[in-house]
Amino acid sequence: MSSKRRVWNARREQLTRLDGMHAAAASSGRFVLVRGPEGAGRSTLLATAARTWRAAGATVLTANLGDNFEHDAYGFGMLLDVLRTQFDRLDDSQLAAPLADLARACSLAAGRVVERTTALARVLDAAGAYSPVVLLADDADQRSTSALLLAAARRPGCLVVASCRSGDGPNVVQLTATADEVIDLPELSRDEMADLLRRAYGWPADEVLREALWVALGPMAGRPGTVLATLDALDAAGRLATVREHLCLVHPDIPIPLPAGHELVARVRHRGSTAVRLVTAVAAAPITLADLSLLAVAIGGDAHRYGMELDHLVADGVLDTEANGTVRLCCAALGTRLLEDAGATVVARLHRSLAATLLRRISMGETANQEAVTDRLASACDAMPRDDRVAGWLLAHAAATTSKDALRAARWLRSGLRLSCSEATTEQIAGPLIHLLARTGRYTDLREAARAVRGGGSVPQRTVLLAALYTGTLNTTPRGTSQALRDLYDLWCGSVEPDERLGVMAAATRANTRSSAADAELAFPTAPHRTAPPDDAIVRHVVDALCVADVRRVGSRPTVGAVRSEVEEVLAAGSLGDIETVLRPVLGASYGAPAEGVLRTYRRLLDAYAAGQFSGALSAAREMELIAPSDALPRHLSSLIAAEMYGLRGETDLAADCLSAVPDQARYAALRAWVDCGLAEQAGSVSPALVWNGWRAYARQRAAGSRIGVEQLLPRLAELAVYTRQPGLAAQVLAEARELRHGSPRALSAGTMLVVRALVHNDPAAARAGLRMPGQAGSLPGRLSTCVAMARRAHDPVTWLRLALDLARLIDAHPLRTRVAHMLRERGLSVPRLRAAQDEMSDTDRQILVLLRTGRTNYQIAQRLCLSEKTVENRLTRIFARTGHRTRVELVTSRSIDELLKAAS
Repeated sequence: MSSKRRVWNARREQLTRLDGMHAAAASSGRFVLVRGPEGAGRSTLLATAARTWRAAGATVLTANLGDNFEHDAYGFGMLLDVLRTQFDRLDDSQLAAPLADLARACSLAAGRVVERTTALARVLDAAGAYSPVVLLADDADQRSTSALLLAAARRPGCLVVASCRSGDGPNVVQLTATADEVIDLPELSRDEMADLLRRAYGWPADEVLREALWVALGPMAGRPGTVLATLDALDAAGRLATVREHLCLVHPDIPIPLPAGHELVARVRHRGSTAVRLVTAVAAAPITLADLSLLAVAIGGDAHRYGMELDHLVADGVLDTEANGTVRLCCAALGTRLLEDAGATVVARLHRSLAATLLRRISMGETANQEAVTDRLASACDAMPRDDRVAGWLLAHAAATTSKDALRAARWLRSGLRLSCSEATTEQIAGPLIHLLARTGRYTDLREAARAVRGGGSVPQRTVLLAALYTGTLNTTPRGTSQALRDLYDLWCGSVEPDERLGVMAAATRANTRSSAADAELAFPTAPHRTAPPDDAIVRHVVDALCVADVRRVGSRPTVGAVRSEVEEVLAAGSLGDIETVLRPVLGASYGAPAEGVLRTYRRLLDAYAAGQFSGALSAAREMELIAPSDALPRHLSSLIAAEMYGLRGETDLAADCLSAVPDQARYAALRAWVDCGLAEQAGSVSPALVWNGWRAYARQRAAGSRIGVEQLLPRLAELAVYTRQPGLAAQVLAEARELRHGSPRALSAGTMLVVRALVHNDPAAARAGLRMPGQAGSLPGRLSTCVAMARRAHDPVTWLRLALDLARLIDAHPLRTRVAHMLRERGLSVPRLRAAQDEMSDTDRQILVLLRTGRTNYQIAQRLCLSEKTVENRLTRIFARTGHRTRVELVTSRSIDELLKAAS
């Protein structure tokens, strides 16, 4: 991925203007100034133009005016060296004599500028007699006399192009006033940057990589030089990989640093150790203006010096201050770079020093923010010896902040667990920590908590811990796990019968009988109601599991009717191995959706697929290949769903590639058959043998006791059996669906049952009812497939085709829209044009989204926009509802922000 192989097309407009100036310089000479911020690609633009002009026969001279030449205040001597080095015709007498005159002029006293200017003009005039001359001068703002030197080189037949940084410095102002034309390099848009990355690396950048760059680089994300240098550094560190013809980020959870040699990093270091310490402290944890004196006491230095340095860094665009006095980094990647360079031990010592200073102030009766002390202690745990007193402090303050900031409390408890040195303290901390980590979805951290409690006696939440650990990974059962947890893995993917599975769940998550308030939320009933009617057994099991003995509402109990819709959702989710959706109603408030890891990525894939956002879903599938073990179930399921999406997009080679990566196993044979049948349907090669093969795959999977893919395969088999004129097979599919739905216990959602019946019997009423059921209504691709199938058989297909066209326009797959439009035209119907939707986003919502992308909190957004924090929360709630996302991370890492901002503009 060498930069020499890159094709620069992001600045076409600027290159075209330079070409125009080159033509105009033939008669009167031109001086063009190219301005742009750091990383905007000024040098690359000049180098690209130089290659073009050399190929056209021009003599191109290049100089860097930022280089230091002693005893050469005006730069004529430096330019003489450039001329001697780069001219090819030095043996020609017409050039040798003017060069000798320029050398003599440069040897005169420093004030003899006129002689030097005259001699330089003679050299350029002589050179121009052979071919057009171009003088390229980079970093012109680094020398105060650059304007004089470059103006002297402006001769007929000579184009002078200089580059400088944007700004209002005296050198920039002087250069701007001297130039004939100024070309500003604006920051690239997201689309332009995506095109640049594709041309630079040969593959399109995955959306996770693009979003991560945008968040890390902040205001520098639109500067191509910075972006490309950052990607080169990531590539050198092994954090870039090509997956399914996309450039992907390895370990997207690890922050992205600026390159070590980036100009912004050099500028901070050039300011000295005070600036480096200040920026590193801000990167390590938020500080306020009032903390400058604390910083001076803790790590040495003068508070006044820190204040002056802060002013300089704010003026340079390195730091920024909020209205409430909080100091933050303008570029998060700069902070990551400085933290990496400092090392984890140095950063932990910094936190320790700050915490110790705060504790001394508290002991002396001074007012100090105890939450800030706790934050510092938690961050310093790696540099502190084990101490039960510190662990107790963290435990006490975590209990006080759990209700308002569960993630922060969990971080404090995690550090407290590392610092505890007695079994009693460890057990005191482990219980609340396990509860918080499970509730907030931090399953990676649960591993550490598990190791801490396994040998430490009875912990009330131990079974909840193990269940959360297991479902958080969705991978091979850990060694030493009980049989109940092994059965838990088979909840919807294995051989345990459904009516027994939720009983297993309740047993696996049952807490001990201790009745403390901390344990009450995790107490589940020990057994399901076995006396329930057979057809309502699964409903009552979920009701039992939902009966959490919460101390705030003892005795409350959801009704069968209230939970019936959740059961339909659970049945549909189980068909895709979606354990998270199963656990959500079963475990209630004690289970949080995973915020990281394999299961989080699988959730992202399923959500994007159901919404028809295939680009986002395929991005999740690529991420799964990077983070999941090769034998992990979600990796196999992701590849199969990705193959279906590639097929719908007409990318059959990639679909076949995904299929070949999945081993042939009975537990997901139905899902694989669903993909095979779909690919054949897209290719127009459906045959009776193919449909029978799908039916045999289903029988094989049912014998293995797995439900994965059943909700997807049965409707497709019913459709294709009717299409290939096999009424006997269609009847068998319908009979199987009825048995699964009405058997004891239920094993098929009502929506899928109705769709199968509608396809076999050509029953529009059943199809409409099925599409309204939870399992079907939430999946755009599934609804579209049903509409297309009904249109083939309906007496009046217009309604179904128009509905299919509306759905196809919501799905990120152009061949689908083309296919439905072709079906309309075949029936002599016109294809209605897509009308632009009304803009529903206010300017305030747009500003909130922009600030959200920069990592601001609700409070910081409210301060910046002069709103109340409650108003920001309400507006974000509406944005979440509109996009279908549940967390800020989901919103920022999806394409929803781009779509909403584009619509608003």
